[in-house]
Amino acid sequence: MTGSVNRLERIIGFVLRAGVRTSSACLAAGLVLSIYGENRAAGLLLQAGVIILITTPVARVVVSIVGYAHERDWTFVVLTAIVLLELVAGAVGALVLNRRV
Repeated sequence: MTGSVNRLERIIGFVLRAGVRTSSACLAAGLVLSIYGENRAAGLLLQAGVIILITTPVARVVVSIVGYAHERDWTFVVLTAIVLLELVAGAVGALVLNRRV
């Protein structure tokens, strides 16, 4: 069990690092392009960087669900799935409220 927990922690760490690095690269490239007047490409990269940064914790939750299911730790699968549902509900709620305004 300890080995699988360490493996899951390493995978989660990789997902978080990859998300932050990819987001940072997009944001940096977008900033550089905006300085040189490439507004359309800069805007797309900046938006991508923010979206990647926001979705990185969601990816972590998804990876956790898969890892706990692999370990057959059903209590944590259910609890983590509830967290994922709350994240999705919050995003959907924000979209719905944004369209009403």
